Amino acid sequence: MRRCNGSSKCMRAALSLSASDKLLERALAPATNASRAFELIHVAAPVEMRVGSPTWLGRQPRGHLVRENDDLRFVDASGRRWEKLPPTSTGPFGRCPRCGKGHIFTGFLTIRDRCEVCGLDYSYADPADGPAVFAQLFACVPGVIFTLMLEILASPPFWVHLVTSLPILAITTVLPLRPIKGWLVASQFYFKAEEGRLAKDRNGS
Repeated sequence: MRRCNGSSKCMRAALSLSASDKLLERALAPATNASRAFELIHVAAPVEMRVGSPTWLGRQPRGHLVRENDDLRFVDASGRRWEKLPPTSTGPFGRCPRCGKGHIFTGFLTIRDRCEVCGLDYSYADPADGPAVFAQLFACVPGVIFTLMLEILASPPFWVHLVTSLPILAITTVLPLRPIKGWLVASQFYFKAEEGRLAKDRNGS
């Protein structure tokens, strides 16, 4: 490359080349930034519905795919990924919190070992006394109010309470136990609820 010998013609050429470089850099900067923003925001990948076998259901942000892949609770043993369902749409109806098709209970309040459809292990479920507490504090309130108002306003014989108040209290106390327990089990799965532990126990020390 020929060096500039200090002549005015050579100096003008060097200045012109430097100015052109700056204008070109300024012109390309917005396009580069826009391209970078497009790559960061609009990069898309197929949504995987089965582990190892991507199924194209439309272009979704890559962050969504990574987030779904990280939460393997909704993938069963066969590799099928189930849609994430809110606990209010599964638990109160006794449906599996993962697939929404299987059942939680075998009897009235007995929890199954696992879901018969997706194989979800229910060993995590521990609602404890939660259903009874909710039933006592909220569900049976109408029955108690009815019994008290009947006694205050009418003062009926005892057999009237046996025929009316007792069945109403039994219904408002017992029947809500199953949907409340199912909701608590589904909420435990959905929100990853577990027994509290000390930090040193989690670290294994």
